[in-house]
Amino acid sequence: MDVTKAVSAYIQRMITEVAGIKVLLLDQDTTPIISTSFTQSSLLGHEVYLTDRVDNASRDRMRHLNCIALLRPTSQSIAALIRELRQPRYKSYWLYFTNVLQKQDIELLAEADEHEVVKEIQEFFADYLPVNTDLFSLNIHTPPARIWADNPSTWDTQGLDQHVKGLLAVLLSLKKRPVIRYERMSTLAKKLAEEVSYQINDGQSSLFDFRRTENAPLLLILDRRNDPVTPLLTQWTYQAM
Repeated sequence: MDVTKAVSAYIQRMITEVAGIKVLLLDQDTTPIISTSFTQSSLLGHEVYLTDRVDNASRDRMRHLNCIALLRPTSQSIAALIRELRQPRYKSYWLYFTNVLQKQDIELLAEADEHEVVKEIQEFFADYLPVNTDLFSLNIHTPPARIWADNPSTWDTQGLDQHVKGLLAVLLSLKKRPVIRYERMSTLAKKLAEEVSYQINDGQSSLFDFRRTENAPLLLILDRRNDPVTPLLTQWTYQAM
């Protein structure tokens, strides 16, 4: 289970599917994912001529180039992409999203594609930041994002949604359907485990139709607040960038 290879494989497939010189469009969430998973020289080796942000309104028109867009399906990114498709700067577009794209978002994109420049839409489950082969981050910054609502025992609705989607993306990219265990004394861990379990078994069960293994993987959800001492007592290690 190598999260670095999982994300790199998605990016490799994405940039090789589109032939010729191309532009890569990112958003604020996918920019660090690309930065940690792929080098600039590797992108250039696959004829990625330019990397830019989808919300950059000052980009030049390059109608002779194709465009690959890797975006997190947030309302901000969808809105920026809709503006892009209504006044396209590039010849054709291949759209890749790091998590499940909602039906209403697909309809909005279809309506915006009046010039018929969209060639393909795919979901690549890379909605997390690979740090090491066995370590990842959901890259959720607090603030502005919030983990709990009115009290530390209740999830903030948006925060819970981000954590659930991030964990599901990790599991889908690794093609794992785990057994879920959580810390009994933590209401946050229990709620997160219940939501992830629901999506795996009901909400998105078709995506988790993987071949069952003899030893099912384990997803263990812990609450860091119940053990604040361990990080302080654990020796820090450093590695080269």
